[in-house]
Amino acid sequence: MEPEPKRLHLVPVVFDKSDAPSNVMCESTESEENCYACIIAEEENVELEKALKTLRLLTCYSIDGQRLPKEVPDECNMIFVCDKFEGKVFNNLKQKGFRILGLPCVLSCAVQKRELPVSSRPVFCSTMQDVVVCFTGFKDRDHLHHLCTLVHLMGGSVRKEMINSVTHVVAHTVFGSKYKAAVFLNTPIMNEEWIHACWERRLDINCSVTSPNLLSCKQLPFAGCKIALLSFKDVEEQDMIGIAEKNGAECVPVGSAGVTHVVVSDSTEPDNIPVTSSRVMVVKQQWFWESIQIDACADETLYPVNNAVTPMRRKRKRQSAIGSSILSTILESSLAATLSPVCGDETMSFVEEKADECEERQQKQPQDPRYYIAHELLQTEKNYVSILSTVVKVFKEPLECPTLRGGPILSAEDVKGIFGNIVDIVEVHSRIQGSLDERISQWNELSCIGSVFNDQARDILKVYPPFVNFFEVSKETLHRCDKQHPRFHAFLKANESRAECQRQSLEELLITPIQRIPRIILLLQDLLKHTPEAHPDRNNLMEAVEVVKSTLTNINEDKRKTEKQMLMFEVVKEIEDCPANILSSTRSFLRKFDVIDIGADPGSRTTKGEPIVMFLFTDSIEMAKRKGSMSFGKGTNKLYKHIELMSFQFVRSVVNFLQDKSGPDMFGFLVHYPEDVQEKLLVFQLPSEGGVTKEDLLPQLCNLLSELNNSDPNQFMVTASSDILSVSVNTPGKPEIGPSGGGSVKIKKALHGARKRVQRAFSHRNRKPLTPRLQLNFTSANQNDSFALPGADDNISISEVLDLSTSMSCALASVSGLHASSKKHLISNSSNSAHRQQELTPSTALSYNTEV
Repeated sequence: MEPEPKRLHLVPVVFDKSDAPSNVMCESTESEENCYACIIAEEENVELEKALKTLRLLTCYSIDGQRLPKEVPDECNMIFVCDKFEGKVFNNLKQKGFRILGLPCVLSCAVQKRELPVSSRPVFCSTMQDVVVCFTGFKDRDHLHHLCTLVHLMGGSVRKEMINSVTHVVAHTVFGSKYKAAVFLNTPIMNEEWIHACWERRLDINCSVTSPNLLSCKQLPFAGCKIALLSFKDVEEQDMIGIAEKNGAECVPVGSAGVTHVVVSDSTEPDNIPVTSSRVMVVKQQWFWESIQIDACADETLYPVNNAVTPMRRKRKRQSAIGSSILSTILESSLAATLSPVCGDETMSFVEEKADECEERQQKQPQDPRYYIAHELLQTEKNYVSILSTVVKVFKEPLECPTLRGGPILSAEDVKGIFGNIVDIVEVHSRIQGSLDERISQWNELSCIGSVFNDQARDILKVYPPFVNFFEVSKETLHRCDKQHPRFHAFLKANESRAECQRQSLEELLITPIQRIPRIILLLQDLLKHTPEAHPDRNNLMEAVEVVKSTLTNINEDKRKTEKQMLMFEVVKEIEDCPANILSSTRSFLRKFDVIDIGADPGSRTTKGEPIVMFLFTDSIEMAKRKGSMSFGKGTNKLYKHIELMSFQFVRSVVNFLQDKSGPDMFGFLVHYPEDVQEKLLVFQLPSEGGVTKEDLLPQLCNLLSELNNSDPNQFMVTASSDILSVSVNTPGKPEIGPSGGGSVKIKKALHGARKRVQRAFSHRNRKPLTPRLQLNFTSANQNDSFALPGADDNISISEVLDLSTSMSCALASVSGLHASSKKHLISNSSNSAHRQQELTPSTALSYNTEV
């Protein structure tokens, strides 16, 4: 491999002047002035000429590179541009050392507006422009020479040693000093497929080694390794075998021939590790996961297993043992000399003095129970801060490191979602720990602890609710990233096995802040219990207990609100074309239930009998329909299609249709939209297997309406018979009263005069004493009897009055009894003069004294 040439604009020509054409200049200059580009081709290439003109080069054509046009001056700098890097002409020019460039190289330089590469070797393309490669682990010299040639043809250079200028390492295996240096210097480590992939794209002038499809050709972390796993549980072992094989390793039993690594479980005793060869590297399981995390084979010397090594290491161990024995003998001799009779009196005097100091220190230690409780509070606070600091330093900060080998493991959003504001919690409790340590170190009977927490009350209330409220989201993000990102899975395994994590997972460490607040409350209450009434710290402790309790209360309230808000987001995710204004800080999701639309108004986007889904919120109802299975092929996975968002401000009444054979579990809404002249009656039916009943749903709807309007819930409930949905008036030209509402408009006009009188008759608020001369009692009359009405010429039978009254009652119930302005209940007087809701049916419409 030749050293890299000097970076000149023109490389010195190395061939003999006598072999070159007489009009070709053989000396290099520092500029491209008076420089020609000779195109080796039989036909003109307009695109290439345009590119050379962009590069300010003069062009000419030649078939063999020897015969040049006469217009070419005798002295010039010549660059030969070849379309194909093969054949007699190319080999002749290469042998004579001319500067040869390929067509893709010239075109890419023209497009990217940069100078042509300068090399003593032919350059076909600039795919590896400015790339310096170092090879390691290749034993076949011919194969290695072929790879080096490809690198040179693509504009790259090759170095024999691993130096700072090397940009990429191409490794055949993960062994050797060059590989370890590349890992240490964070240099990309590729396999030989990377070079072949770049060569396959040599005609692409926009191709770059930083393309994502080329970066996937990284060398696997365990390429060429034979790994044996020792003392792992079956499930964990199978997981590690699968990961190791995906990363280039061959997993074999312990003791097999050719084993390169023995990965030892943390629970394995070092003396029980069988090693048969000095070349076998015995490492902790942390090495395995660290290698997956950094996407390279980690340095085995950083993860040794104590006392478990090869015969060479045993020799070192014996030497170390001999050294330790000598050192122990020296220490014993020194101790014996210290206690010898020659200086025995002085030694014994010194020992007695130290013992007296220890006894005096123990006597000075306060015996106050408040001290021991405060000391426990300080100790637990230190442990708590230590755990949180471990989470930040071991997990959070490495994930945020921009120079992490292999690139970021997780996105910044995922890191924020997992750890939240844990750094703020660490800062608050570090201040609490410092104040506690200062006061306990200077403890006396009047020392105060409560003020420590009172001083940090505002910060405690500020930092805890966000963390606790989004802890479930944090767990979900952690689990999702653990499954989707193998490097993050390895990162967790590697760091969770560290001593400072105390064999706890990241999820277990993250739950510590949630457990800390109740623990502080218990310790402060215990301290308050042992604090006398007259103690200056009593009021502070009482206030501190209330502060921490209020923090816990706020956390619980905010958590409930947050959970409801998260449900809102889930609803939005499920509904296609869901309006954006459904998300509001004042709106909460309550429940979801299925209904059947049996009374759609004209212009509605639903059809009669269509099943829909209602999402009940505190101030509105979102109506949607389930999507068909064919909808999932359109790139969306949403379950529902938006129909309408009905705000409660347009709802006038909730209609309870009394249950009978024709209309079980039916209810409705009387709504009046601003763009409509008339009210609309929306009628629905609850399915029998839906699990929701009218007795549960309708009172809830009325309560929501009353909260929105600040009024009595009872005035929003209207009870009516389901017969009003199908009753007809025997009048020519009058259509049937149905859910569509077309007939109800005409009936409303026809009975507009009688509507107010009937409302007064059935209203418990506007009811007046009945006039005896107009009072008719039908409760004891026979339907065949007849009587004369005041001012009437003919007699009328009771049965005819009943028929007429039945039609009027049902019609009025549909158009006036449900009218928003009335909001009246149809009632009757009970024996105790109490008002109650009463069914309005044709059979009972005239069972009471009625004003005619």
